[in-house]
Amino acid sequence: MIDSFFSTIPKLDRYPKLSLGNQILDIHDFKENPEEGVVIFSVGHEVKDAKMVRDFLYCLFPQNIWPKTYDFGFFQVKQFNSMKNLQETIEELYACNMVVLVINHTDFEEVNHTIYQSCEQLKQDISLTQISPKIELEENSFLHKVCTHEPNYLFNVRLLGFQNYLNPRTNISTAESMNFQLMRLGILKEDIQQAEPFIRESQIVFMDCNAIETASFQQNSMHLPNGINGYEMCQLAWFSGMNDMIRCYALMNARGNSNSPQDHRLLAQNIWHFIEGMSNRKSDHPNWHENFMVYTCQVEPEVVLSFYKSKRTDRWWYNIPNLSAGKPIFFPCSYTDYHDASHGNLPKSYFGHLERYDS
Repeated sequence: MIDSFFSTIPKLDRYPKLSLGNQILDIHDFKENPEEGVVIFSVGHEVKDAKMVRDFLYCLFPQNIWPKTYDFGFFQVKQFNSMKNLQETIEELYACNMVVLVINHTDFEEVNHTIYQSCEQLKQDISLTQISPKIELEENSFLHKVCTHEPNYLFNVRLLGFQNYLNPRTNISTAESMNFQLMRLGILKEDIQQAEPFIRESQIVFMDCNAIETASFQQNSMHLPNGINGYEMCQLAWFSGMNDMIRCYALMNARGNSNSPQDHRLLAQNIWHFIEGMSNRKSDHPNWHENFMVYTCQVEPEVVLSFYKSKRTDRWWYNIPNLSAGKPIFFPCSYTDYHDASHGNLPKSYFGHLERYDS
């Protein structure tokens, strides 16, 4: 059924031995009850950008044993039933326990909203991370639609890489009042490892290519001199792939420059880093294994936090006692959060988590 929505992207005649061009499967290899893995596909009006990204992607080499990877090719955006078909496709892939990697070569935000809507069938709380220079909450914007959509399973929104001078103070204040977790560009660039806890347990990660500085991505439609660079973009993709809970990684505004291969090459490397991150997963969470060091911090007279450092990955979580009568709830954090707590300062995310679980 879903194969009728896609057109395959022609491959080159030959790829280097052991490269991805000789390993990635196509939609015709996808059968009922497939082995868990990842499905890549492009969305757009013309196949040109999609093909150029594949030409670079297929020449890259995996460094670990990759999850089973399928490339469904190109989903063409048309007026009639396009978004309904796209939603049904992603829902079917989720039902097969596949991670979905969407490359949106358009600026058509309805594609991004449809990706979010597809998570409804999971019928669980959804955490969403968006990496973008702007916080757009105006009516009909993507975030506005997500926040007002019914039924609403949205539990948490994390916004990374926004630039203060591109956003009205009212938008930032509104995002804060809605209990979004925010990290501006300067903090992200100061230590990109601080971004990893923001991504770690998100079901959906949207990477807006407009967040990339123009020097690294020439087709940044905002022509921004400042932004994340190509290395940082790929590091964030690796964090996203290593996230055991992710269901979809979406590249937004992924239009390349056909006169220069740089943009398409960067998109290909970003896809590589996401799936390479998946190959490095450690099934790591305090609820899943006991291989943790535990540190207790008396932060305030009535606040005691327990910090958990994984022996598998050196990643950190913390637990707020008495937050739930059931199973303990653990929140992703960094060593910096533990260090601050050990010196009497509550993690920045603490009050947000309290409010979120009390509401």
